[in-house]
Parts: sequence; C-alpha cells; structure tokens
Amino acid sequence: MPITMSHISPHTPMGSMLVADGATFRVWAPRAQDVYLAGSFADEQVWSARSDHRLTPDGRGYWSGFHRGVREGDQYKLWVVGQGSSGFKRDPYARELSSSPPYPASNCVVRDPNTYRWRATVWRPPPYSDLVLYQLHVGTFGGTDPSRHPGTFLDTIARPGYLRDLGVTALQLLPIVEFASPRSLGYDGSDLFSPEMDYTLEGPAAHAHLQMVNGELARVGAALTTRAEIEVPINQLKLLVDPCHLNGIAVMLDVVYNHAGYQVRDISDSLYFFDRAAGTDPNNSLYFMDRDHTGPVFAFWNAQVRQFLVDNADFFVREYRVDGLRYDQTSVIDTESRGAG
Repeated sequence: MPITMSHISPHTPMGSMLVADGATFRVWAPRAQDVYLAGSFADEQVWSARSDHRLTPDGRGYWSGFHRGVREGDQYKLWVVGQGSSGFKRDPYARELSSSPPYPASNCVVRDPNTYRWRATVWRPPPYSDLVLYQLHVGTFGGTDPSRHPGTFLDTIARPGYLRDLGVTALQLLPIVEFASPRSLGYDGSDLFSPEMDYTLEGPAAHAHLQMVNGELARVGAALTTRAEIEVPINQLKLLVDPCHLNGIAVMLDVVYNHAGYQVRDISDSLYFFDRAAGTDPNNSLYFMDRDHTGPVFAFWNAQVRQFLVDNADFFVREYRVDGLRYDQTSVIDTESRGAG
C-alpha cells in the first residue's frame, strides 16, 4: 500500500497516530535526504527503503505520510538516508517498543491511546500542602523475586491500599521510560515516550495478574479489566495510575530531560545522529550537544529539541493522566540552555 498525504496537515501529530482507516506518521529529520516507513502493516511486510513508502518533506525538516490499512499493534521503523549513513531508526515519539526483536533492536508499535477505559473519571489530586510522597522503583518494589526478574507495573498495583493506609497521598515513580542497560534506576533513558519493557508483561504472563488487578478494582467499586485490555503493555502503566487515583493517591513521574543514557551513542537505531548527518562531531548529532552528564546532554539551544522534551512532559500528563513531574537536576538544563534561541 503506497504512502499518501491523506489526513496530513501542519497540525499532524508527531510519531504515529491511528486515524480513519490507517495511520499518519510524522518525524523530524532536517538533514535527511530521504525517510522511508518500514514495517509489518496489514498483509504486507515492508522492511526496506521502498520508493512507494517514502515520507514527504515539508521544507521545514519534517517528514510525514499516511498509510492506509495500518492497525493497532502493527510494528514499524524508519529507514533514514543521511549525508553520513543510511539505516533504521526508531520513531522518537514511539508509544511502545516490541519485545521481539529484543531491545536494542526493537521495533516501534502502533498504539491507539484511546483504547484504555479510564475508571477514575472524576479525580482531583490532593492539595500540594497535603502531599505525602512515597518514592518507589517499579523494578524493586514488587514481584515474586525482584532479584531475578524486575517487578512490573502490574505487581505494583497490588499495593495501593497498603500505601493509602500508611498515609501516603502521592507516589513518585523513579524514571519509567525505556533504558538500555539491563538494570537501572532509570536515569539513562533512551526512548522517552516508551515505558520500560521490563516493567510490562505480555500474553499469559499479563493474564496471570488479571484476578489480582480485578480484585483491587472491585474493592473500590470500579469496572473490571479484561484480558484484551491488560495484555497491551502500555495499558499496564495506566492500570497502575487508575487504581492509585481510585484510592486517593496521586501519581508523579521522575523525568530526565537534562541528558540521555550514554548507551544511545552505541545503539544504531537510537536518537543519536537521528538524521544520519556526516561526521562524528557530537554537535551534529541533532538531539544532543558535545556536553556530557553521565550521558549526552540534550541540545537545549535547538527549538525543536526543546519542543520534543515539552511534548514528552505533555504526553505523560495527557495520555497517562499523571498528576505531576519531578525534574531531574534542572541545574544542568539551566546551565546548558543559557543563550538558547
């Protein structure tokens, strides 16, 4: 199915978005010579730079297109042809990554953000003066044996009543976006819109938590979840936020906008040199500058990079309904963004 410009406008969202009978795709790659959409769509497999899958540039550094027939759960990547190299890149705005192939070669997954049925539809977080924060690391907070396998979002759902009885009024989750290292506190994020895959479960593993999750929902009089809802990995973070709200507990995310994990330099599909510019100068890597803070520092001088980080904050508030954000070491942002345009 060829890529067209149907449903594309200056207001088309970044990343992938299901619309009508397919999905729009939009990405920022100002120095790219060509950008192609690749993936598994409907009944076709297109994992190459096929001419009829070329996205259209708008003259401002953005590439976009509409693919008819794209469905929820389809996988994709972008093939970027640059001045320095050509190859696959993951969508910086991807909502979810696939576990097969495993990270760091994961594909992006098309997801409809509106398939989750929110239960806490009328919710106001406690006043700031009443916040009693409980900071937790999802990977070590729950699970049958966190020393062998990280705890998950679904494991954490079993504890909101316990936290409420402790007097906790707000959870502050250590960073939960995808990181490249096998175990981490979360401060080395690599894919900022995608929840960490180790904190999610698929298929039967997710179904095994169905009774427990429904027990928590039933205890507060909320509609029960289903196998179809719980097996979607990004829904599992929503299923953590929702019961917390139903128990009167706000949810805040620790976010890291001063730097990315150092591993992004070594992952060919990552944000680093996203438009595949020529050379090795870190200042040509598009999203980053030549400064280091346990990883490359974002290029705050660039308006599009700043917008990317603003979009990320807005994304978690809007799509996951979190109540607040704790910004990691804003002194780095302040120092490195002085004089930014």
